[in-house]
Amino acid sequence: MSVEATGIQNYLARANETFTPITVTLELSLGCNLRCHHCYNFDRTKTMKQALPQHRELSDAEILAVIDQIPSTGALFVSFTGGEPLSHPQFFSFVERARQNHLAVKVKTNGTLLDQKRVERLKELNVFDFDISVYGANAKEHDLFTRKAGSFDKTLQGLKNLKTAGLLGNISFILNKLNYKDIPEMQKIAKELEFRHVFSLQLTQRNDGTDPTAQFGLGAKELEWIYQHDEQGLFTSFYNETPSVQCA
Repeated sequence: MSVEATGIQNYLARANETFTPITVTLELSLGCNLRCHHCYNFDRTKTMKQALPQHRELSDAEILAVIDQIPSTGALFVSFTGGEPLSHPQFFSFVERARQNHLAVKVKTNGTLLDQKRVERLKELNVFDFDISVYGANAKEHDLFTRKAGSFDKTLQGLKNLKTAGLLGNISFILNKLNYKDIPEMQKIAKELEFRHVFSLQLTQRNDGTDPTAQFGLGAKELEWIYQHDEQGLFTSFYNETPSVQCA
């Protein structure tokens, strides 16, 4: 084991013993350039003011102040999310401040804004990881879910831009009633791009109290189909003596 790996293991062990947070997730804004059906922020057919009339977003100064406080907690990582974090006009100022505080930065994004110029800047800032959400194996599935024509192609290009720059990350495939039969095709996308990938079965109630699960969440029928056709054991746990499907 390398010295670096040993150091990380020691840090994790101490953090566990002292209840020290390892990662801070900071939601920069609820603003987003997509209108995904499942968005946990609010029903994107409405404006934020309509859906969350009492909501107030943090100012730029407040966000910078929070970033400055993170090192004192003992955390080493900060994950920027949204909404779409890259749509925030001061996004790179926040990343720069996090790096000045010696924090490792992760970006959770829909990938559509990862053009070459932004990716080059992210590389300069040594952003260590990316989590990109994808909603299908093709434009029809993905764009229907994001309610934004062309979003699949832009996300795919963003992934390619990251790969070209040597900034690989993780693709989160969000399974829903529109795409669950295309798991092998989604895996193929991740393999060709050399990205790690996970499949999420979870759609949650939104912060505005509305719930997208009835329309798009996987029910017993869809889950049964997945388990019957899961030849690679993607959704099977072997932590028990006998295989058992994971809770969903």
